[in-house]
Amino acid sequence: MIHHSPDTLLVTDVQLDFCPGGALAVPNGDAVVPPINAMMGNAKTIILTQDWHPADHLSFASQHPGKEPMESVTLSHGAQVLWPDHCVQGTEGAALHPDTHVSFSLINRSADVPLARLVDPKELREQLDHVRTLSLSRGESTFLRGNLFYGSRAIFRPEFIEWLEALRLPPYHLERKGEQYELTFEGKWPEVMMWEIPALAVIMELRSRAVLKTMGKFDLQVLYARAMTRLWEKVERLRAIADLRLADFGTRRRHGFLW
Repeated sequence: MIHHSPDTLLVTDVQLDFCPGGALAVPNGDAVVPPINAMMGNAKTIILTQDWHPADHLSFASQHPGKEPMESVTLSHGAQVLWPDHCVQGTEGAALHPDTHVSFSLINRSADVPLARLVDPKELREQLDHVRTLSLSRGESTFLRGNLFYGSRAIFRPEFIEWLEALRLPPYHLERKGEQYELTFEGKWPEVMMWEIPALAVIMELRSRAVLKTMGKFDLQVLYARAMTRLWEKVERLRAIADLRLADFGTRRRHGFLW
């Protein structure tokens, strides 16, 4: 579904489960993608929504024994049409159509961290350009295809690995706004979304290098001693929690690569 005004384009639920072959396919549902992409260039604001159901959603026929999709039941809010399971959180069917074009921007909201004064724009562009040249090595590809993850082997489908092997991140636009930089990325949504982690990692690394250059050897020793102390205090508190399991996704916002 498309809602359009002179300033805003609202794109509603252009997801794989509503396209041909999906769990709740609309005939020719993917035919809306080209006109959506064409309209995006004329809108100042673009909003994309996603149907995002839990697996046990009460509108699913699978949650009502003996019922079939498109039958009706009475729930607390009244009559409810039952649907096939669709757009379940984290599933392929819930994903936006891969040809949907999107745009997103990164800008630092902390006024006390003037990135545009700390980070040389030439060096920032060099690092971002380098990121666009990166690709999986043969060894990395083999590792992802065959290694054991979370107790299962080959959890990535072959077609995803093939897509990842061919992936090259889309172009970026860098603009200075006052004391900050704004980074904007445009393209197909699966490719654009892959920019977030490397872009933030590059910015944080360059910011840390710029700050550390102004510090003497003793100051650095004190900085890292304090940081290690704070880190160890947190580790000790976490150790006291029974059966705690951690997953670290902190590579995008970090002090630096070496740290």
